[in-house]
Amino acid sequence: MPADPQASLDPTLRKHLGKAAAAVRGGDPSYAVGVCESILEKEPSCVEARRVLRQAQRARAADGGLRKLLGALRSTAGLSKAAARRRKDPAGALALVEKALTANPDNPAAHRLLGAVALDLDLPETAVFAFEDLCRLKPDEAVAFVALGKALSRAGRHADAVRAAERALRIAPADSDAQALLKDASVAQTMGAQTAAASGSDTPAETPGSRDDAPGDTEAGLRGRIAAAEGAFAESPEDTRLARQIAADYARLGKPAESLRWIGRARGTVAGASDESLERLEFEYGEAALVKELESARADAGSPNPPAVQAKLDAFRREGLARLCQRYPGDGELRLRHGELLLESGDGTRAAPEFQAALRDARVRAAARLGLGRSFLLVGKPDLARGQLEQARETHPAMDERGKAIRYALGEACEALGDQDAAAGHFKALYAADVDYRDVADRVAQYY
Repeated sequence: MPADPQASLDPTLRKHLGKAAAAVRGGDPSYAVGVCESILEKEPSCVEARRVLRQAQRARAADGGLRKLLGALRSTAGLSKAAARRRKDPAGALALVEKALTANPDNPAAHRLLGAVALDLDLPETAVFAFEDLCRLKPDEAVAFVALGKALSRAGRHADAVRAAERALRIAPADSDAQALLKDASVAQTMGAQTAAASGSDTPAETPGSRDDAPGDTEAGLRGRIAAAEGAFAESPEDTRLARQIAADYARLGKPAESLRWIGRARGTVAGASDESLERLEFEYGEAALVKELESARADAGSPNPPAVQAKLDAFRREGLARLCQRYPGDGELRLRHGELLLESGDGTRAAPEFQAALRDARVRAAARLGLGRSFLLVGKPDLARGQLEQARETHPAMDERGKAIRYALGEACEALGDQDAAAGHFKALYAADVDYRDVADRVAQYY
């Protein structure tokens, strides 16, 4: 079976895929499931069809209740059959895993098996797709990110594999598999860049659509790569990977508005319409474009626009982060950022649940505890705030910027509780580390 192309479907199948995507949006996910399964029987490497299928499966499962319970049971039984069939008939096993995912689309074991069988069939992009879902469901599991990194390496996406390995090592710093992956992917990335340089090419020696960053990218090189990719996209206007690459290269040139335009083109494709990750990129590039607009307005001394642009940016962040947190409820970094935004606006009541959700993500736990403590302070619960902040200090004893913020908030909580000795201790410790931190010098002076 061929390695994953960005499958170029024949016109008839592409028309059916478009109807399936429309059926999901129109509230008929069962029809979409049947159509996508038929397409994948003919083109198992088509990640576009698998993406629409996954969206349809999740829409069907949203009913909950008895259907959800029965679905979980059927999914477990289907996975057992798929695992037994994997060695003799991996293609048949792949189809069985998809049946199991129709019954329970958020079954981590099913995504894990789907990725493994896809690699057996030399379908690395399908494996990447499966392991991305596994990482979404298991954000604290280093082995999930190692599996994703290995699939990315098989797909020739070595820079992304490095990032997956780094994420695994943030979760489990001593993980030997993650360490080996980081080493191998870094070497492969460097070798690809050296091969490209030796051949005189402006693009790394990677598969089309790779997002690797070649060391020493120049503006001329980036513009040349963009021009080549735009020409390729004109020939293959459904290739979302090309659109992503173009958007990323425009971002490297400092043109986020162009990046945003290309993500919009990607979202306009059949696959892009059901690709949830593009919504996140759309937010990131949209935010960057507004930040650049604000910087330009501030640089113009005679411009009356900065307050209006700032208001537009604030509204964009509020609405975008709220939407993304609904889309990716298990992403601690998003929940943390949304909580911080709400906290900055003075809404401690709504910020607290966001920080509590972020606590489940080991990457941001200390920051989430700090945010939760500050939220409790803001709503007049200093005893609860002190408990969270003490835990934050225990897990993050370093007196870096976050450590200073934790100490300062602890001092505030102790003062609010009337424990002046404890408050003085925290403020003095902070003063000893940084006499210029906020108003800590004035606060310490009160205790002498």
